[in-house]
Amino acid sequence: ADAIRERPSDDEPRLAAAAQMPAERGELVTVQCALARATEEERPALARRERELLAKHEEAWTGAWRHAAESWRWSRGFVEEVHFHASLVLAESLAAIGASEPGVRVLQLSLRLQDAEWDDIERVLASGRLSSVRLLRVHDPVHPRPGFFDGQVHEADRVVRALARAHGWPLEDLEMHGGVLADGSVAALAGSAIESS
Repeated sequence: ADAIRERPSDDEPRLAAAAQMPAERGELVTVQCALARATEEERPALARRERELLAKHEEAWTGAWRHAAESWRWSRGFVEEVHFHASLVLAESLAAIGASEPGVRVLQLSLRLQDAEWDDIERVLASGRLSSVRLLRVHDPVHPRPGFFDGQVHEADRVVRALARAHGWPLEDLEMHGGVLADGSVAALAGSAIESS
C-alpha cells in the first residue's frame, strides 16, 4: 500500500498487491491496469470483464465506506476519486477509505447543511491515513451558527487546521468553496494554513 501511495503512476506496486489479494479483487487490478494501456482491439474484452467484476463485487469491495459516499471512480484497480457527504459516520468512512484504498488521489467532502463529528474528522485528516490524496475539495463548508461570535472555529477553519497538523501529507491542491469566513476568505485561510504546515 505504501508503494502505491508513493508511486501512483507506476503499475508495478499495484500488480504486486494484486497477487496478494483474493482472486477476483486482484483480477480487477490487473484488468484495469491492462485497460489503461490497451490497444483498440484489446479494449472491448477488458472493458467487459471490468464491468462483470464491478457488477458482481463492487458493493462488497466498497462496503466499509460506501454508505457515506455519493460517488466514486476506479482507476487501475483502486478507487481514485471519492465524493463524501457529511454524516454521522463520515470520520469512520474517511478512515476506512484511507486504510483500504491507497490509490485514492482526489477526495471531495460536501458538508452542506449537515452536522458532523468534527473532532473525529479532524483527527482522521491530521493522522496521515489519507496521505495518498493529492487534491482535496471541500464544498459548502461555511455555516455560521446562531449565538456564536465572529471568529469562531467554523467547519472550513477546522478542515484547514487539521491539514496544517498533518505533517508529511504531500497535498498538491486544496479547493474550498462555499463562502467567506468572519475574519477573511476561505482561500486566504487555506493558504496560510498550508504554508504553516
